[in-house]
Amino acid sequence: KVSIIISAYNEEKKISNCIESLKEVDYPKNLYEVIILNDGSKDKTSGVVSKYADGKNVVFIDNKKNKGKAACLNQGIALAKGSYVACMDADTVVPRNILKKVIPYFKDKKTGSVTVSVEVKNPKNFLQKIIRLEYLLGLSLFLKVFSSFNCVHVTPGPFSIYRKTLLNKIKGFDETNITEDLEIAYRIHKSGYRIANCMNVAVKTITPHSFEGLYRQRKRWYSGALLTLWQHKDMILRKKTGLFGYFIPFNYSLITFGLS
Repeated sequence: KVSIIISAYNEEKKISNCIESLKEVDYPKNLYEVIILNDGSKDKTSGVVSKYADGKNVVFIDNKKNKGKAACLNQGIALAKGSYVACMDADTVVPRNILKKVIPYFKDKKTGSVTVSVEVKNPKNFLQKIIRLEYLLGLSLFLKVFSSFNCVHVTPGPFSIYRKTLLNKIKGFDETNITEDLEIAYRIHKSGYRIANCMNVAVKTITPHSFEGLYRQRKRWYSGALLTLWQHKDMILRKKTGLFGYFIPFNYSLITFGLS
């Protein structure tokens, strides 16, 4: 069984498309559930989601106060009945075959998480088309290459799936970290599990359409990356973490180059 968890904050205009795509997933209905957690939204997200919630296949938790994405995801993990837990963003849509594509990767007992390709949904302006190219490389091709060396450094928020026993073991997401999908990858490696990548299935997500929005997003990403680096500095250049420990400086060199 698979549990799909969505943390939603002010997503009234986007979450319907997300839920509709999940309704079309080609997987036995009795073997997957959707858990949606409202993170104290100030718009009509609650009203939109309530129309879909049936308490069985679609479970809705309407938090009145903002807890933060990681806290909501952990709340969902605690409620999840599935052996595998997928976490995804409320502005993302999935293809029908996504679960049938990713679940087989867990046949390897050391696979703790599986990432997929991430594409930009309906890129309209020049900025979004540039981001589309960036995603095709960074969140698709590069992650596939990194997975070959067991060096995947992030489980992207748009859609990543985890082994439930692993999430319980590492106590879910770090609620103090602003890039929870990056930080958890470090602890997955620390726990002795690997992160696989399924490149032949892609989710589509909405990206910033202005430079101001992009700046806010990247400021959070890079700040969170530096905080995570400091938090897990004991992994850098250490044999016990395998190639991943040596990959970390290389990855941050790429980030620095990108910032320059």
